[in-house]
Amino acid sequence: MSNSNKLVEIIEEVYERYYGDVYKFLICYTGNRNDAEDLTQEVFMRVIKSFSTFNNGSNLKRKSLSHLYPNY
Repeated sequence: MSNSNKLVEIIEEVYERYYGDVYKFLICYTGNRNDAEDLTQEVFMRVIKSFSTFNNGSNLKRKSLSHLYPNY
């Protein structure tokens, strides 16, 4: 398996595993499903862009959710 295929698998796994948590939080935070959907996409785009900084020991959920609070 090539590195790019492995990366795609990892991204899909992270998305499937944490999408619900991020989306539910953002619905509560924004009170609006459309805004929550847009913001959820933005969070996962940031996660993908920062994937190179993750390592095998990283807590992916914490890192994914940390994109909700970029100033902290």
